[in-house]
Amino acid sequence: MKRASDFIRETSSLFNIEAVQNADLTVEISAKLLHCVCTGYFQNLGVSNGPIKAGYRLTSQASNSALTTIARVSFTSELTFEQDQAPKFVVFDELIHINGRNIITIMSSIDINWLKTVSQYWYQHMNIAHLQNLHYENYTFDNIGVVLLIAVVGKRGCKLSKLEENIQGLIEADYNRLKLTVWAERTKLPQAQQYIEQVINQEREKLITEVEEIQMVGTTRLLMGTGGKIELILIKDEFVKVVISKLPSTTTENDVKALCERLNTGKIRNINIIAQSNDGTSVVIVFYMVKDARASIDKLGGYIIGGRTITASPAYLKTSAHSSKQNCQLKLVWYLTESKCSGKIYFSDEQSALYAQGSLQDLPYKCQYQFVSSLPTLKVVYYIQPCSGTAILKFETRDQASHAIDTMTNQGHKCVRSKYEEKSMFVSGLADTIDDEDIRNTFRECPGLLDITVHRKKNGQLHNISLTAKDQIRALFNHYESFQDETIFIQSRQGKVEALLQFKNPMDMKSAIDELNEKPGLIGLGKVYLSEQKPKKSMTNDEHILKVSNLEPEIDEVELEKMLKARKLFDNVTSMIVYRKQLNEKADQIDENNDEEEFQKDFIIQEEENFNHQIQMSQLKSLFSTNQLQCPPDIQVHPPTVDGKVRAVIAFQNPQDVTTTVSLLDVNNLLALFNTATKVRIIPQIDHVVFLHSALAKAIGLAI
Repeated sequence: MKRASDFIRETSSLFNIEAVQNADLTVEISAKLLHCVCTGYFQNLGVSNGPIKAGYRLTSQASNSALTTIARVSFTSELTFEQDQAPKFVVFDELIHINGRNIITIMSSIDINWLKTVSQYWYQHMNIAHLQNLHYENYTFDNIGVVLLIAVVGKRGCKLSKLEENIQGLIEADYNRLKLTVWAERTKLPQAQQYIEQVINQEREKLITEVEEIQMVGTTRLLMGTGGKIELILIKDEFVKVVISKLPSTTTENDVKALCERLNTGKIRNINIIAQSNDGTSVVIVFYMVKDARASIDKLGGYIIGGRTITASPAYLKTSAHSSKQNCQLKLVWYLTESKCSGKIYFSDEQSALYAQGSLQDLPYKCQYQFVSSLPTLKVVYYIQPCSGTAILKFETRDQASHAIDTMTNQGHKCVRSKYEEKSMFVSGLADTIDDEDIRNTFRECPGLLDITVHRKKNGQLHNISLTAKDQIRALFNHYESFQDETIFIQSRQGKVEALLQFKNPMDMKSAIDELNEKPGLIGLGKVYLSEQKPKKSMTNDEHILKVSNLEPEIDEVELEKMLKARKLFDNVTSMIVYRKQLNEKADQIDENNDEEEFQKDFIIQEEENFNHQIQMSQLKSLFSTNQLQCPPDIQVHPPTVDGKVRAVIAFQNPQDVTTTVSLLDVNNLLALFNTATKVRIIPQIDHVVFLHSALAKAIGLAI
């Protein structure tokens, strides 16, 4: 389409006429334009291998063998967003070669029958009708370490091109999930799988003798092998690695090994391809002895192979043993909300959590041990307060909101545009049993719906909702054999109850969803909604939690940490949190008769608070404009969190400035500056961090 647009623009300019673009581009017109594109690009045909990751086979202009070239789709193409099968046939504009990979760009899906009218001879010559029956299948190698994965495909994928040529397919390396996926035709997949498995085993054996050159002090370098074993010490201009360049593009590691044996270059530790393209191949040869590496320069340099004169040069491919940085920071932490006097302490094991619970019995705190496992978890949602009859619906654009108002008004609903937000609409006359999902289903014909806020009455709220809800949920799910009735977690807000509960058997949870989901009259008001709760990505193990309450209002995470350290209970603590009231909690206290105007008043108040916060930030920065500091610090203030915690980081260039600033700052002055704050903490952070190389750290071990 871009080509067509450029052609129209250039042609109209050539003939000095105005190009008129019709905004109403129909499907029929688009098909005709694509049909015209096929006339010029029919030889740039790509045939899908199945899923978008399997790429496309490209037809050959020179032979009737066809489909000898396989290419991936450019990540900039909209086709990469396809979730299912990619379009079977496309025509593309350009084939480019990046890091050993073929990439096709600017493509469009076409009807294969168009090619008959373009060139009947070419259609029959390329046997296009047969192509519709070809597709790729895949096989995945799991649990491949990242080091082995890089060794197989090469750094920046330099080995992929050769591997894909040998298997006549595609290879996809997933560094996050540590997987290697092979795509090939069904008849060729077993052979491709066997070949890649051999390559993986070969690279795994080579990693045993892999060495890394680590620079220690000055020109002294260590050749460090697997497990941090020191193989050799190199000084000054000594080297054991040689880079061979300008080899033929088809050269393999076995070819280089055979060449070295023929020239008697000495004992070789390993050979690795570091670059491979149509222009040539470069490899690194690692020798056991320095003298052999020196002699190989003369023997390999200038040697002619495949009509190409190769070059050989010494390599000092080294990594620094360590790097370091100086942290000179001052952290200010203050709170805009009051403490809820409760929190959680997370431990690495059950024994530590229970020991801490017993050790804190002499304090006026309440401590309760909670075990959170990675069992299948069910989320239960229902409502305990009736709808007040009104709701606000927010859309992506103003036009979508207008369309929704017109559509639903014609169906008898009371809908008007919001007075304060042009992308929102105000709905009234709703039934008291209606909920968010009911409204979403009612307005499913209206595109662009982003958010729904249902206003609920305050009367009829149940007292001690947590206890009541747990009893009702137990009664509802007790007949499922693997239901864990002690794992119920309840959260209630704005007339809605959300509960999490667990099952040992996933099939019981699935049965509960099938039998109870969206059923009315079971619990609360209206329907109950059940869904599977996905586990937290960060949660890989069970969690051992000590819930604490009745804390003093001035206790925060820092004070809690000091208390645990004083009692020698902090060693196995992984994290902790002290709960505070939320900044927007007062929004939950709106009277039931308040309409949309009351919500707008709260919005204006919030804007005023944000403005005052900006003034406070400028005043904070003025505190550090003193001549007693060697350099002005860099101040970064993070916005308040939902629980009212504000954090500012003041970064200095000199550690002395940190201590000077601490002596100058007065907590009382800071409290006066942030007049809404309940507590201000000044936390100096002066440290010198040294990052050791992983192999060196293994070699040093516990001696650190």
